[in-house]
Amino acid sequence: MFAEDTIDRGKVKKSYPQRLVMTPLEKLASLPDPHTFLKPGINLAQLQAEATRLTDNDAAQQLNEAKCAAR
Repeated sequence: MFAEDTIDRGKVKKSYPQRLVMTPLEKLASLPDPHTFLKPGINLAQLQAEATRLTDNDAAQQLNEAKCAAR
């Protein structure tokens, strides 16, 4: 979730509108010139292909298995 800042009576209030609920990859893709934030040799299409390779549950399971193996 990405915050939207508004000033109300001199104080900054953060709100989280539905239009700003996105994954970090979606946020990166929504920026102007997202390729300027990527390492050389990596492009947005490669990242999006990697993101769709696994389901969220499969990725979480792999992460948990890697954490257990590191212990």
